[in-house]
Amino acid sequence: MCETESWKVGVNVNNLQWQKRHRGRVDEKAKSRWSEIQVRVFWTQDSLQLANQRLGGIQLLISTIRRFDAGAQWDLR
Repeated sequence: MCETESWKVGVNVNNLQWQKRHRGRVDEKAKSRWSEIQVRVFWTQDSLQLANQRLGGIQLLISTIRRFDAGAQWDLR
């Protein structure tokens, strides 16, 4: 069994905020305020090691985002 969670990552000059996507809808105010990157997290019941590797990948993604110019426009959906 594999459960998927979808997250929207907001990038801003001073901080990085996570907002859980609510049933696939994006808040229009949040959309204008933050640039968005969608990240999928896969949780597998029988493989905690795989889940940990994926979470490590997300941490790496966050580090990469922080290195980019905050003024850059993201549209990767």
